[in-house]
Amino acid sequence: MDIETVEGTEPHNKRLVTWVREKKRSASWMEQIMDPAIGPNYDVKKMEILAAVALDCVEEDKDVRPTMKQVVEMLQSHESDGQ
Repeated sequence: MDIETVEGTEPHNKRLVTWVREKKRSASWMEQIMDPAIGPNYDVKKMEILAAVALDCVEEDKDVRPTMKQVVEMLQSHESDGQ
């Protein structure tokens, strides 16, 4: 899942990452960025984790971005925590 999927925008939106990072500063950021087509029945905590991983993956500095192995490990660690 990527940021465009969560937000429901087209990938050509160049300011999307900046917009999501700005929204993340507020307590209700997930509700603000979620595509209304997804509806209200989603696990907010899981979506926060997915969005955070997605933001890590689009860091400007390529050396800071996680590898695919690290992405899988991040997602699996949250899954095993029962989140």
